[in-house]
Amino acid sequence: MPRRYLTHANDLPVLRGRLNVTRQFSALAADPSRLACHYDALTPDIALNKIMKRLRLSCFVSLGLPAIKAACAN
Repeated sequence: MPRRYLTHANDLPVLRGRLNVTRQFSALAADPSRLACHYDALTPDIALNKIMKRLRLSCFVSLGLPAIKAACAN
């Protein structure tokens, strides 16, 4: 299954990745309990995998499998 790194920028209670110093000392200067983090996370939730999942479910539905049809309705 293909995966990709996606970039995230969040204010977290612990350091993850790199510290965004500019944001930390401007927007979060009054809140020392949060750290402005910039990190990359490996995820399988990418467009190619979503397309492959949809195609696989479409094949199952076209075969007329009732259990799969119920799962695809959601």
